Amino acid sequence: MRLGRILVAGAIFAGVVALTFPTDALVRWALARALPPGGPRLDFDHATLRPWGVRLAPVTLRDAAGYRLAAADWLLAHPSLPGFLHDRTGRPWRATGAAYGGTFAALLGREATDLEWHDLDLARMPTLKVGGERLEGTTGGAATLKGAAGEGTLGVRRMTWPSAARFLVGAEAMPIDATVWWTLAGRRLALDAVTAHGAGVEAKGAGSVRLATPLGRSALDVHLTLAPGPDTSPGLRRLIADLPASAEGTDMRRLAVTGTIDAPRFEAAP
Repeated sequence: MRLGRILVAGAIFAGVVALTFPTDALVRWALARALPPGGPRLDFDHATLRPWGVRLAPVTLRDAAGYRLAAADWLLAHPSLPGFLHDRTGRPWRATGAAYGGTFAALLGREATDLEWHDLDLARMPTLKVGGERLEGTTGGAATLKGAAGEGTLGVRRMTWPSAARFLVGAEAMPIDATVWWTLAGRRLALDAVTAHGAGVEAKGAGSVRLATPLGRSALDVHLTLAPGPDTSPGLRRLIADLPASAEGTDMRRLAVTGTIDAPRFEAAP
């Protein structure tokens, strides 16, 4: 009987601690020290302690000016106990989560942050619009960030953009698979190598994006080389043939993408 009372009292005490423990405040305090000053910040509604980490939900990533960069349904973070003992930052932090119908993982270390993501739904990203229109398809990739610099890869699968479809092939959808290798220095995102294929067309090139806030005002300067293939429609083939020729091959043509993300322009490359 005495043991039962002790167990009940212990359970009540544990419940009271769980309900009154200032988890939200403690996690915000830890994140303020773990994230670099002047960099992105992580906002969340609720934090819950788990035996395997701290669960945050929902989560919003904002830049230094407060503009929303991304959001997640939930994030499970694992701070490092030696990190807390060393400098009270808890780094390296390890995190996994769910966002936009896909998953992601992150490692926030002392010198860099490593990210990877899988099967994120482009149509569910409210901040990602091109020419004012939502993109369809999925994306995956990886990145390593060090302050205002970084590098990584970005892939899209079966991506469609209504304006491009109307411009190139009438009203039909034109799914595109593409991979971009990029580097970031300050506010300039260099697209070091771009490869893509869709509607029977192979494309490759490079360029840059001058990042701005909001993201839609970012300036584009991308140069592509297009090569039609056996499956390219006659109308699209004629459209490509009107572009300037490339020295890389008889059927290859040059295309420039300029303007901004909100208002991109397709032009014959000089």
